[in-house]
Amino acid sequence: MKVLILGASGKYGSEIAKILAKNANIESLTLVSRSLESLQNLASRLDGKADVVERDVSDRNALTDILPGHDVLVNCTGHYEQHLELVLRASIEAGVNYTDLSESREDAMIAFRLDGLAKERGVTAIHGVGSTPGAVNLLAVSAAKQLDSVDGLYAGFVVAGGALLPNSETVAAMRKQGKISAVQETMFTSAAGKIAVLQNGSVREVDPITSSINVPLPSGYTARVYPLNMSLCITLARVFPKLKNGGAYMGFLPDEVNHILRKAGMDYSIKKLDLKEAVLGAFEQIASGAPDLFTLPQGAPGYIQWALAEGIKNGDRSRCVAVLGKRMGVEAAATAAALALASGGVNKTGVLSIEEAFEPIEFFNNVSEIMYGEPFGKGDLTFQIKRC
Repeated sequence: MKVLILGASGKYGSEIAKILAKNANIESLTLVSRSLESLQNLASRLDGKADVVERDVSDRNALTDILPGHDVLVNCTGHYEQHLELVLRASIEAGVNYTDLSESREDAMIAFRLDGLAKERGVTAIHGVGSTPGAVNLLAVSAAKQLDSVDGLYAGFVVAGGALLPNSETVAAMRKQGKISAVQETMFTSAAGKIAVLQNGSVREVDPITSSINVPLPSGYTARVYPLNMSLCITLARVFPKLKNGGAYMGFLPDEVNHILRKAGMDYSIKKLDLKEAVLGAFEQIASGAPDLFTLPQGAPGYIQWALAEGIKNGDRSRCVAVLGKRMGVEAAATAAALALASGGVNKTGVLSIEEAFEPIEFFNNVSEIMYGEPFGKGDLTFQIKRC
């Protein structure tokens, strides 16, 4: 199997390349980025399996000569709104299966517009294959299947602020360098401004602070989570056509962290502040509140991926909360999707969401094997069903 990775010099692209290089079924990797030196350094550690190509994917013809002969393209470039359509169209026209780590509703809408072309060319393209969106979408499907019918479906993660956000020393270094990472940028912008969620059967934009929901976790802790501008609000409805409410949500712990980040996001969106300044200002405010803002509330999880389904079971209004006992990471999820596409393991064509492409438990098992070297067990997925 031959895999082409765009953005291979970045955080996710390089990790996916390392995982794939260890797979005996991978014959070769083509690593593409604008940074030739970084690509060469990476390729030197991949046991001779990788070729490197320096390209700028914003060039319409950048991929024309290197796509043919590959089984799958993995797009890890980020900033998908700038070139997703160009790259996806090039992959489809070359007859090469495709997957990416795109996140937003706008990204999904762009991708779905090429569904007809993909079907015509017999290509399978799966967008939004990471953690959120990605693995949590399939967790939502698992939760929904525990009910007889479902009309509300939410999914995301809860994380301790201290586990994901930089401390004061790191923020000071970031300020000095004048840089924020692509991951930090995405995390911030996905929660900034008005957020798209599925509400009463339509996608609507809601306030990111006042539209929180409570998720009663099986552990007994109730987490407050806030909407994210991600594609779940439209992809879940493709699988559950009668769905009325839903979307992607996340919560930092303690809750005060959410309000600092969301307020900064609104300032960035409404007042048109510089993105870097908005992010650094929020990080500095949070870091100045340490250790209190880096201390978990009693009984709270350090990190958990969850899904909440609302609907009917045995004639009663009910809810099901599902949580993963193992973290399903971005790199492993994307690698599992790429291997399935490269081996012909997805029997549908067209542009698909992850919910349309994979059966949850089988996918979780593949990710678990990649991340932990062991199968996904019965204790790795917990459901709590209650009447409400």
